Amino acid sequence: MSVEYTGSRVVRCRLRQLMGAHDNMRISELAEQTGLQRNSISAMYNNTATRYDAKSIAAICTALGCDVGDLLVLEEAKKEDPNAV
Repeated sequence: MSVEYTGSRVVRCRLRQLMGAHDNMRISELAEQTGLQRNSISAMYNNTATRYDAKSIAAICTALGCDVGDLLVLEEAKKEDPNAV
């Protein structure tokens, strides 16, 4: 699926950094704690997710003891950025 994006900013998921700050938590551990599918967490971890479910975000933030703004950030997109959707 290709999505054309003409804006200059993109949403980034900081799950990799947050899990690293929690003793390098593994995706399987977070999946067990949250009840979320491993592939959903993996997509967020690798910044390839194109949609974010509110319940998933709440579960992850609860498990990691963080706020939504710690997990998702708005950054300037690079012109060649394939995740700029």
